[in-house]
This record gives sequence, structure tokens and C-alpha cells, in this order.
Amino acid sequence: MNTLAALLQWGVTVLTSSEKAQLSADEAHTDAQVLLCFALQKNRAFLYAFPETEATQQQIVAFRAAIMDRAEGTPVAYIQGEREFWSLPLLCDASTLIPRPDTECLVERVLEIMPQDTEVRVVDLGTGTGAIALALASERPLWQVIGIDYSASAVRLANSNAEKNALHATFQQGDWLSGFAVNSLDLIVSNPPYIADDDPHLTQGDVRFEPLTALVASDQGFQDFKTISEQALLCLVPGGYLFFEHGFDQQPRLMAHLRDQGFINVTGYNDYGGQPRIVSAMRP
Repeated sequence: MNTLAALLQWGVTVLTSSEKAQLSADEAHTDAQVLLCFALQKNRAFLYAFPETEATQQQIVAFRAAIMDRAEGTPVAYIQGEREFWSLPLLCDASTLIPRPDTECLVERVLEIMPQDTEVRVVDLGTGTGAIALALASERPLWQVIGIDYSASAVRLANSNAEKNALHATFQQGDWLSGFAVNSLDLIVSNPPYIADDDPHLTQGDVRFEPLTALVASDQGFQDFKTISEQALLCLVPGGYLFFEHGFDQQPRLMAHLRDQGFINVTGYNDYGGQPRIVSAMRP
């Protein structure tokens, strides 16, 4: 049968039995629902309301292809080609990290600390899809927002997301802060590579399919923190802020490093799950 209920059950069965997908029963059910909605171009309420609806042949083909991709481990965001962040629909592909909900905590902390009604010059380093930069631009239209990424493909994707959401932000290719003048920025935000190259999480879940250059840093994941913070001391104005997202076990070392460099007001924050995830620091 080709009812929505039958297709959903088939999808759940395939994903639950897939070793490559590495999904629990609950995760398999959620992903099958999401992919069926994607194939139907309907929301979940439609699945609940009309489970006996017969899918069209085109919908069946699209759903089966999506499930088989997911069974191979391909992230749902790459199959759909889109992921929501800060209520913004963002195009997403294998050239960038998939935006994650916990990164919204970084946006929240920035918005709490930085002034609302003044022009702030802000750079998002390692912008990827442009998620952080565009979230800030959506909330602070007076700010001058620039996103930097080493990957030309990521820059093109971020520009497409700015156009898609009709937001004013500039994206350009670059090597961290190397193109910025002394005392030229009020705010620097970054979710840089911070995973050690021998971290076992690199072989698990969606991370297996994301670009290693956006994930892994030398010195047990700390090298890019060091490079960016050294450059930030020059590029930030006195009183300017630096914000990092970091790994769950990196906060104490990162905070100590920033203090040793001369930053003041070094503060750590948790993510939605209560894990240490964000650090802010001010240039004296």
C-alpha cells in the first residue's frame, strides 16, 4: 500500500535497521516523518490528519530516494538542502557545517551584551551558511555585518542565504582577520573549528559528512582560538567584544588563555543542554 501511514512505517523500518545511519528508534521515526513531509511538501499536521491518503508516484519516488540517502548516513539537512536557524530558512550543502540549535545561544548572548540602537561593526569568522551573521543582521539592522570564510563555496552559499532572506550582510573569502585594520571592529563572533583530529565524534552522526576543515583544529582543537584571539586584540577597538563557541570541555582552558592574552571581562555561558559552550571577552 502507498498510504502515508504505510510509507512512514517503511521508512522507519529502513532507518532503524541501517547500521550506517546510526539512529535510535525515536530518531528514525522523526527523520522518516521529516523526509516524508519533504517529499509531500506538507507539514507534520497533514501526516497526522490524513494518514490514509495515497501518495502520488512522484512523491513515493522522492520519499524512497530520501530514505535511502538517510540510510547511508547522509544528514537530513543535506537531503533537504535547507535548515532553519533563528527562524531563518537557510540553504545548506556539504560545503558547510549544518547550523545547530545550540549556536543560537551564541546569538542570544551577543544580543544581550551589545548595544541595540548604535552602529556596530561586526565580523562573523568561519561564517559557513551565514547563520550567525544573518541572525544578527535580522535583529540589528543598524549593524554592519560581515561574514568571512576560507571556502569560496561557503561564501557563495552565505550570499545566497542573505538574498533568500532579504537581509543586508556582506560575505567574503578570507583568512580569519588578516584583511582587517587595527581598531576597525566593535565585535567579533566565531564558531571556529575546535575538534581535535583524533576525536571519536568525527566518526559519528552527521559530523561524518561535514567538511573536516570546518571541524578540526590542531593543538587539540585550540589553534584557531589562539590565532583569532591574537588578531582580535589588534582589530577590536578598546571595549570591543570577542565571542567564541567552543567544545563542551574547552571552556576553562579557553577562558584562561584569553585572560593570559590580556582580555578582560572573560565570561563563560552554557548551551540549552546546560553544557559550557560560549565564551565572551573584552579588549581592554
